[in-house]
Amino acid sequence: CRHYDNSCKILNTSTGDILQHLYFHKTFVFTICTTKDRKHLFSGSLDGVVAKWDTSTYSTRLAQIEWYACDHKLAVITMDANKELDLMASGSLDGTISLRIVTTGKFVRLIKPNLRLNRTEYAINQCRLSPRGYVLIVARCKYPKLELNDYLLVYSINGEPIAEKLVQETINAVVIDESGYQFVTGGNMGRIYKYDLLSLQEHDMFEDLDDQIPGIEKILHNLLSTSTIITALTLTKQENYQQLLIGVSTGDIYTFKYSPRATGSKIFDSLRGLI
Repeated sequence: CRHYDNSCKILNTSTGDILQHLYFHKTFVFTICTTKDRKHLFSGSLDGVVAKWDTSTYSTRLAQIEWYACDHKLAVITMDANKELDLMASGSLDGTISLRIVTTGKFVRLIKPNLRLNRTEYAINQCRLSPRGYVLIVARCKYPKLELNDYLLVYSINGEPIAEKLVQETINAVVIDESGYQFVTGGNMGRIYKYDLLSLQEHDMFEDLDDQIPGIEKILHNLLSTSTIITALTLTKQENYQQLLIGVSTGDIYTFKYSPRATGSKIFDSLRGLI
């Protein structure tokens, strides 16, 4: 992304060789995303344009686009796509989230959270799609000197607001777990937080590891101190559990076993019927 020629490039992760150039955008490409099966690729640019690329042309040097849309007035800075929902979400500096059908590009709806507090305008810094049919949003003040905290918001894919919470941190990374009912965040304070998606209730991220690793909190405080900025989070599926990968500003990567709360799915299954 952000190449001087406004292109994206697909690289061979083993050799670093460029496999394909993606030319279409007229301004810098700010963000890209794919579905989990890597069969659907999207890009978003400075001028608010979103494009879907034809992945069947990966064998050729120049890729082709399948569809494009311009739903935002300002830059697209975050995207997510879910094949099971057949939805792609794009979040913009203009404070809106657009939902479109993955395969056809058909417009679904535009979500604009009402967060104009203290005459402050908010941008969409992160958006993630839960496989349960919800959109997780991180909203950030456009003018950081006025407000350093971020907002967590949850909407249904039908556009209905579910939950909202002001957090005392600048969130740089967020990932929804496999259940679709919980998510993890990390930010400038070097702390990891785990939340229930529908209530935004916060939980001890490593409560399930206390018996396995004595003093885990002390270990984590030493590794992830307040001077360490968390820049990336990823959950990978192992044979019997999920593994959390934490990327930090020093260039290091830490891995931990992730254990969702056992009662979470049952509680939220009953709540979904009420929404």
